[in-house]
Amino acid sequence: MVEWFSMNFEDPAMSTPYDGAEGGYQYVWGGPYDANDEIGSMFAGLVPDKWIEEAVNEVEIDSIHHWAPINRNNDYDDEPTPEPSLDDIPDVAGPAFGTDEDYAARQRAATSLDELRHALDAARPIGIGHNRPPEDIDAEEATSVEAFKPLVQVLREEFDNPAPSIPLVKRLAYQIRDGMLSATKWAGRKLDIVVDEAAKTTGKALGMAAVFASEPHLHSAFAKAYEAVVSWLHMVTFP
Repeated sequence: MVEWFSMNFEDPAMSTPYDGAEGGYQYVWGGPYDANDEIGSMFAGLVPDKWIEEAVNEVEIDSIHHWAPINRNNDYDDEPTPEPSLDDIPDVAGPAFGTDEDYAARQRAATSLDELRHALDAARPIGIGHNRPPEDIDAEEATSVEAFKPLVQVLREEFDNPAPSIPLVKRLAYQIRDGMLSATKWAGRKLDIVVDEAAKTTGKALGMAAVFASEPHLHSAFAKAYEAVVSWLHMVTFP
């Protein structure tokens, strides 16, 4: 978490313009950012809150509480154009619909949905492979995973149609976005179980690697599919 933060944020003294007459640092690339807010929003649900608190304390060890982004646009005058949200995408096709670019974007979306289907098929409760019966959480998780499979299947098949339905793809994309949030919750719950079980036995989180090898992959598969689908929607509805 500390490494992730250091790759994305820096002390404003490093590169942020300073103007005493205007009140100090001019956060022309966004900010100031708070370490607790940024680390918390990125990792909440994936790791225990205590770990987040420890990471924030380490980041702020030099008493820096306001941060600037590292990834920035070097043109002070140009504000980055925000990408339209899913809510802003119209239901009608634009001139790009049916072009070579459209078909290429469809293929990227279809491939990412195939990968998501594979990730959902590979997901399994933490109780499997352990010397204890599955917890109640496993049944809840298995039900949640199964519920997303038909949605992903319908969306995947829609991209095989000569003219995919934009309203249908939008509606299913919302549910894929919900899947990203669910995958994060599953990972956090599994991590709690693994850490607890490891503490009872060897005192080391031996199963932690397996959790991060599977559940973050599931979250990543949801995110990749969602991004590809929404990118296609943006392209084919742009006026």
